[in-house]
Amino acid sequence: MIVGIADKMREAWVLNGFIPRWEAERKTLQSLKTALSFDPTREAERLRAAKPSDLRHPKRVLSELTAADAGRQACCWLETPLDELRQRGAGTGLAKFLDELRNRLAPLIAR
Repeated sequence: MIVGIADKMREAWVLNGFIPRWEAERKTLQSLKTALSFDPTREAERLRAAKPSDLRHPKRVLSELTAADAGRQACCWLETPLDELRQRGAGTGLAKFLDELRNRLAPLIAR
């Protein structure tokens, strides 16, 4: 059995894979970077608010970036290259989880 648990919330891992596709997404990300004073896609571990309405709440940030679209959120982990997910996910535990999958699960499947 393999279990992967994101640091605090799954939204942090999804944010690690968010890459803006359209100008509106680029503007939203830039606005959030300005308001937060950091890039939430590269430092999602810094999103630590308690209330969902707070600026630094991962659910709120992800919802704003993806317009609460589950399909758009899925693209964040399905389309982002693994090397980029590893790099961005160092602080959220995503990189460690991906490494564990590669080192422990892949050899079992390859047998």
